[in-house]
Amino acid sequence: MLDQIKDILKELKDSKEFKKFQTKNPTAYLCNVCRLDDNWQPDYYEPEKDKIVSFTKQDGEFISQESEIFRKEKTKLDELNLNEIKIDLAKAEEIMSSKYPVEPSQKIIVLLKDKIPMWNITYLTLKLEIINMKIDAISGKIIEDKIESAWSLVSPKTFEETKKQIENQKKKN
Repeated sequence: MLDQIKDILKELKDSKEFKKFQTKNPTAYLCNVCRLDDNWQPDYYEPEKDKIVSFTKQDGEFISQESEIFRKEKTKLDELNLNEIKIDLAKAEEIMSSKYPVEPSQKIIVLLKDKIPMWNITYLTLKLEIINMKIDAISGKIIEDKIESAWSLVSPKTFEETKKQIENQKKKN
């Protein structure tokens, strides 16, 4: 899996889009790599603007999108150095599945650095449970893990509105 990340980063760095970005943002650096489905998305931090620029591939070409950073405290993001990674994604997923042996309906995987490099793996299960585990990408130790219902993230008002919509839909059928 690390080879896949290295390959996508090499391809990105050779692209016109990235070269244009790098010229305009010489202080930007890789801060994380996210995978949703089978698509890797490298994210670069622009410290001068305090923004993230995400690169995705569409129709064989890279496109970039700048966005605000979602975080609790306004702190500088750490640079991700792939040479520090000792635990690849396959091993990280093995660690997660040994504790939570479920088949996820959706996976979100992020390789990032927050003092130490880590895999942040989130599964959404068919039971609408959200399982999240942070694994040290050097030692393989579990830093944090939790499981919660997706419904716990919904406000009670929204939950009641959704429940009424489902009941109304059932009455129509």
